[in-house]
Amino acid sequence: MLSFDGRGALDALGMTELFFETVKPENADLPISEILAKLPEGEYLFEGPRSENGRREGLTAGTAWLSHKIPAGPRLESPKASANVATGDVVMSWLPVTLDGEPLQIVAYQLIVEKIQDPHPHIIGKMGSMSMYLPSGVTSITLPAAFFEPKSAYAWDVLAIEESGNQTLSSSEFTTL
Repeated sequence: MLSFDGRGALDALGMTELFFETVKPENADLPISEILAKLPEGEYLFEGPRSENGRREGLTAGTAWLSHKIPAGPRLESPKASANVATGDVVMSWLPVTLDGEPLQIVAYQLIVEKIQDPHPHIIGKMGSMSMYLPSGVTSITLPAAFFEPKSAYAWDVLAIEESGNQTLSSSEFTTL
């Protein structure tokens, strides 16, 4: 299905991660059911050339299980979308994730909070941002006032991670007073 081949200055580099995402088009324009119809649930074989210190060393192969258990996006409760939040400790909370109302094995949530601003040209990531993984039973956490700046806009996301590795993200924004 896919082939990757580093050439030129990238020939000696390898890969450590590969994710498939449906960022665009929106799910309303290309329903997940259409994507899943093209990628049946089951075991997939991945194989390709292996290199060590820039030299080809034969082939490598592995398998991965593709599950169609896709969690719903977490319903973000607090702070509310577009809320003006007093500068101080801020409670970030969301509802537990299910699959069409049925229990689903969520193994973790990832909370991401970042100040909305242009990134510094010499820093990977943004000042005023944080990310943490939380156990599946945690759906609320208080971030300290020291993290937030007054009169600033923040984006926050919660990623629900299902036991097979499928993930769904929900996003919102708020402003501090």
